[in-house]
Amino acid sequence: MKPFENSRALVLGLVALPLAFGMLGSSCSDSDEADPCDPILARSVTVEYDGQEETVELGDLAGELDGERCLVALPAVLQAADLGIVLAEVAADFRADDGFQPSSVECAPLDGATLELGHIDRRTGSLVWDPSLGLRGCYSVQKVQAILVEDASPLP
Repeated sequence: MKPFENSRALVLGLVALPLAFGMLGSSCSDSDEADPCDPILARSVTVEYDGQEETVELGDLAGELDGERCLVALPAVLQAADLGIVLAEVAADFRADDGFQPSSVECAPLDGATLELGHIDRRTGSLVWDPSLGLRGCYSVQKVQAILVEDASPLP
């Protein structure tokens, strides 16, 4: 037996071993990425209307995958609250976990037609709006805790 034969096998083994574990490690981490539409990761939001409130579990509602986000349509959230809300007859403000409300910075409650084009991120509770609306930044509420629905003021 030549003196370097075993050394050569040992070197090849030492090189191959970390590569094998590296490949195993990367495949495990790829499969461990969280699915943004996983209902277990979803938040809940409270809908308040006409002196009533109802908690809606966003994980119970259909979500649409949008890149890294899973979005739930705001009309679906309001309907799930089952408080008799008719979108055409209401407006809504939002309250974040930290107490922020768009109305606190002079952003008026949004009418039902605008709410039709809004979504909430199932996991983060962030509001997402159709860009064509051109809404001010105050409506990009993060970590929504409550949707505050009120009857819309009749037009004069």
